[in-house]
Amino acid sequence: MGGLYSNRAVKAVWVDFAALFAHFDKQSSNLQLDSKERSTFSGLKKTLCGFTFIKNLAIMCNALEELAHLSESLQQASISLPKAHRLITREIEILKSRKETGGDYYREACEAIEKGASQDSTEFKL
Repeated sequence: MGGLYSNRAVKAVWVDFAALFAHFDKQSSNLQLDSKERSTFSGLKKTLCGFTFIKNLAIMCNALEELAHLSESLQQASISLPKAHRLITREIEILKSRKETGGDYYREACEAIEKGASQDSTEFKL
């Protein structure tokens, strides 16, 4: 069950990327906060918009989505050991191929980065 929550949490960051950026950006200049809190939000914004973070987030979205499907399949009451073995072996091959080709989320992240999105841009959208 923990994997399901991880998948949801990572997807939430992906889906709400623009809202997170806007919140961190607003709070990083909020004069009602002390300088340490503003600095924390500024750092979060910088990390969130870093190209490495975005690509890693995309890789995690792809991998966790695949693993969620595998987990659901393995939890079926009627699954046999040979079928479970085939599913796991297939998933390993899929994950290996993603290393070479990337997945949908990774391609989307790379396209967004290639379109010239600035690391400090409020226009950057995934």
